[in-house]
Amino acid sequence: MSRRKIAKRSNYKCRVCNQSLIGEEALKINLIVPNLLGGKEKYENMEMLHTSCCTQHNHLLKKYGEGKELPKIQKFFRDKNINPSSKEGISLMKLQFKKFKYANCKGK
Repeated sequence: MSRRKIAKRSNYKCRVCNQSLIGEEALKINLIVPNLLGGKEKYENMEMLHTSCCTQHNHLLKKYGEGKELPKIQKFFRDKNINPSSKEGISLMKLQFKKFKYANCKGK
């Protein structure tokens, strides 16, 4: 998968800090729905983030998911009877990310 294509989909902006992905800071491909929840490494499930923003995002994912295995998020999908790796599952994860309280990221 082309990193450029993934970055272009977000208009070359990091979802976490809303700053440009073009610059000095290293970038990382993040799975919107993590493998742990059944997320697949496919284009629709990938986003490009600054490395520092990705680290913060993963920390908050574990915090809001109530642990390393993300039991709260697994239950959320089970209760709604939604496959996490489906388009609907990916959209739901993106919606939930808006509730995350990001700090200490580039531009924040």
